[in-house]
Amino acid sequence: MLTNYHVWQIKKAIKILIPVMVFIFIAGNIICYFVKDPIKIPDDAVLKKNGFLLFKDANTYITILKQYPYNPGVTLTIYTMREGESYWDVIQRYRISIDTFIGANPHLDSLLAKAGIKIVIPHQDGLLIPCRHFYDAWLAKLSMNGTTHIKGHYLHHPFELLAMDDIRFAFIKHAKPIAVNDKIEKLYTLRQKFQSPINGRYTSMYGDRVDPLEHGMAFHNGIDICAPMGTSIHPVRNGFVNFTGWLDGYGFTIIIQHDEGYESWYGHCQKIFTQKGDFVTNNSVIGTVGSTGRSTGPHLHFMLLQHGKMLNPIMFIW
Repeated sequence: MLTNYHVWQIKKAIKILIPVMVFIFIAGNIICYFVKDPIKIPDDAVLKKNGFLLFKDANTYITILKQYPYNPGVTLTIYTMREGESYWDVIQRYRISIDTFIGANPHLDSLLAKAGIKIVIPHQDGLLIPCRHFYDAWLAKLSMNGTTHIKGHYLHHPFELLAMDDIRFAFIKHAKPIAVNDKIEKLYTLRQKFQSPINGRYTSMYGDRVDPLEHGMAFHNGIDICAPMGTSIHPVRNGFVNFTGWLDGYGFTIIIQHDEGYESWYGHCQKIFTQKGDFVTNNSVIGTVGSTGRSTGPHLHFMLLQHGKMLNPIMFIW
């Protein structure tokens, strides 16, 4: 039972403790201000999109992450692209999704890689998000129905009131980008109209490459997706079958006509389950992966055209 003496001792301790805590708080902030170098970013290096912060200056973004003194919530690798390497080569190596890659590289305005460019690779799927204030991370979480935890040292501690950083980073596991720049947003719009014909690994991209069967360089007019023999092939979009049969070089091939002048080609098939004139949907199985024609192994050679003009398929089925 507390006596008057005990109450007096408690009040005395509180009177001493409060000034000590205030002194520690003030001293801690002053020391932090002079000792710690705050993270500063120029205003023209970022922009706001849908209420969230996006970096548009690659050098500023990469430099900050290289020198970032806190835990961003995920292990990050700063990777330099090599000659002839695609972003898909890298993300498959690190086993992350293309959405995770895009979220971690908000400065990119194209999915076509260039040798020497530096990119950020998180070591697990999720969204790396820059935060000017702690509630930026919470707003991002709420926009995803709050189904996952926020990781990382994104909250400012009490000793940083005088030397507050311009930015912190948080990581939301399994989340997808909630804001991208205008050029990537256009690619997302295209992506919603198409689906990948098979699940597999991209082994050869659109453009100039070393010919796998002959010496020298050759233009590759589609993308090669490696998958086991007999894997089901689906149309990338609803449409009418224009052609089925053998084409030199492509082996057993299917050609489908879609809305807006698009035409998709599926080469090196093992079997074909449709015929000219059929209407096929996204769920239709039109054939199976094979290695017919000019091929070095089981894979699908996929081409996409619009009004007869060849397109880079990776911009549509990524």
